[in-house]
Amino acid sequence: MAFRSLVSFAFRSRNEDVPSERRKRRKTQSGLLQYREATEVSGTALLSSREEQTLVLISRFRFLTSPQVQRFLFDGSATTDLSRAVIARRTLRSLASKQLIQRLARPIGGASGGSSPHAFCLSARGTRLLAAEGSSLPHRFVPRGTFHLRHALATADFALALEASAAASPEDRLIEWSCDWETAERLGGTAIVPDGFFVYQGKTVELFAFVEIDLGTVNSKTFAAKVGRYLDLYASANWQKSLPVWPMVVTLTPDAARARLLRRATEGVVKARGGPASAAGTEFAFATQSEACRDPVGPVWEIAGVTGRHALIDAAPPPTEGDQSG
Repeated sequence: MAFRSLVSFAFRSRNEDVPSERRKRRKTQSGLLQYREATEVSGTALLSSREEQTLVLISRFRFLTSPQVQRFLFDGSATTDLSRAVIARRTLRSLASKQLIQRLARPIGGASGGSSPHAFCLSARGTRLLAAEGSSLPHRFVPRGTFHLRHALATADFALALEASAAASPEDRLIEWSCDWETAERLGGTAIVPDGFFVYQGKTVELFAFVEIDLGTVNSKTFAAKVGRYLDLYASANWQKSLPVWPMVVTLTPDAARARLLRRATEGVVKARGGPASAAGTEFAFATQSEACRDPVGPVWEIAGVTGRHALIDAAPPPTEGDQSG
C-alpha cells in the first residue's frame, strides 16, 4: 500500500479548524481541484488528485526531492520502480509548468554532496493557491534561498523511514506525523519549536515523540539551552492542553560522535538542574541520521542517563513457558 498515513494526514490537517463556510468554497470538478489566480481572471487550470497531493506534501515539508515525492506517493504499492519515477517526474514537471512549484539548485555538502537530486518548493503562486483553498501554511512559506534545504530534506527522510517501518510490521502504525510549523501551532507559541512530532503505535506501546534534526551547525552549549527549554516546557505543564502525555525528544545527528556529544550535553543540563529527579518523566534519545532512517524505532538510540543502545518501541516480551513448544 502507499504511504496513506503521511499523504492522507496531510489532507486531514488541511481541513482541521477551517471554518465550514471556507470549506464550502472549495471548488471541485470530477475529483480535480480547480483554481483561478486572483490577478488573472482567465487563468483557470486543473490539478489532478496526484498533483494536489504532491503540492500539499511540498507545502508541509517546505522542500522535497523527486525521489522523496515518489516514496510518499507510491512506496508499498504495486507500481514498478520505473513507473513511479516517471510519474513523479511528470507530476513535478506539470506543477512547475503551471508555476506552482520551483526547482532549486542541487544541495551542496552533506553525505551525498553534489550528487543529491534537485529539490522543489512552492512558488508564490502555489502558496496563493493553497491559501485560497483554505489550507494552513508555514509562516513566510515561499523561501528566500535554500538555507533550510538540507534540514527539511532530512526531516522528510525520517518521516518516510517511520512510515516504512510501520508498513513493514502488521502490528505497527504511524498514527500521526506533524512538521515543525504544525507542531508549533499545536503547542501554541511556546519557546521551543520541535522539527517534527509523531505518534507511533507498536504492539504494546504508543510512542509520542518530538523530533530534532541536528546538522552539526550549532555548538553543544546552544543545544544544551534547547534541552533546558524542553525541560521548562515540561515543568510548566502548558503542554497538557494539547498533548495527552509528554513526548520523548529524539535527536538525529550527522555521526555517532555528535550523538554522544549531544547526549552528554543533555546529561549535563539534567545534572545542573538537580539530577535525574528534576527531569523525571522526560527522555532524550540520540541516533545518527543514517541509523535512525534504517531502523527508526529499533535499538539504535542512545538515551540520556542510560548506558547502551535502546529501541524506542520495546521489543515484544519473550513467550511464557506455556507458550514455548518442545
